[in-house]
Amino acid sequence: MLKKIALTAFAILGVARIAGADPIVLPGDTPLVIDFENIEQVNINQDLATCISVPGTADYGCSDTWGFIRILTIRTSIVLDPNTDIADGGIVSIFDTGQAATTGEIYGIFYGSAITGCSGTSCTATGGVLDLYWHETGIAGIDVVAQLDPTTGAVDSVDSGTFLTRLVFDNGIIDNDESTTITSDVNLFQPFGSGHSNGFLSVDTAEGGEWASVLNGDWFFIDGDDAGITRGDVGEDELRDMKFRNTFTRILPTNTVANDWNTCAAGTTGATCVGLDSTDPAEVFTLASSEVPEPATLALLGSGLAGLAYRRRRKA
Repeated sequence: MLKKIALTAFAILGVARIAGADPIVLPGDTPLVIDFENIEQVNINQDLATCISVPGTADYGCSDTWGFIRILTIRTSIVLDPNTDIADGGIVSIFDTGQAATTGEIYGIFYGSAITGCSGTSCTATGGVLDLYWHETGIAGIDVVAQLDPTTGAVDSVDSGTFLTRLVFDNGIIDNDESTTITSDVNLFQPFGSGHSNGFLSVDTAEGGEWASVLNGDWFFIDGDDAGITRGDVGEDELRDMKFRNTFTRILPTNTVANDWNTCAAGTTGATCVGLDSTDPAEVFTLASSEVPEPATLALLGSGLAGLAYRRRRKA
């Protein structure tokens, strides 16, 4: 279980963008839906001892799946099921990549997961990390990055921006399973067209970042509505910061994405790589923390929905 280390939280100034090169600011105490697209490599070698040498710095190491994401939109939404689900459709736009020419873009690199087994029509994996970065004027969109050979400087172009947060893939997607962090509904070792992967993420506050405090909401319950009841390791709580469902498609010669993603990165031995990309924006569900300390007054963002009150922070 990831141990969360308390840090001094940065002030949240509302949904308005900070002037200059600073990233957009996320509102506190608000359900958000985040749409993103991704491209990745997956090791489908049946020998689970092999892995891909992730290009870039030594920090990225060896992984069974790695790749890039580009956040498309961030929108306020509504709670469908308390501590369980947030509505897919957004209400108020916080960020739209279509505005990137004047605001910036948000990219991430994910790595560090290990496939633990595939059978029938499913796979499981453990571990994994996602680092998010802000680029003031944007860099090449993910569709352009996808054309690059993954052994080149694509990593450097993504992680050169302002560090936002590190998210660790956390357990909870399978009840009473303390190690599995990602599941898929297809067998990656067999021919397939498309599928979904699911899991939870927790903020690694020890790494800091502009968004670490506000995303550290501990909102999602896992293994039922029994948050705070320990299971597995003594003292483990049952709260997570994000939930995701990613729609992916295998990159084939008929796809528009370059097939470099079906060739393992330089330095890899023993692994067999296939490329995946998202044909539709995947959904990530998060609830921003209401515990970011800042003197503020709260105003309703009237939505006409019974029982729903959105609050935004204003400087006192």
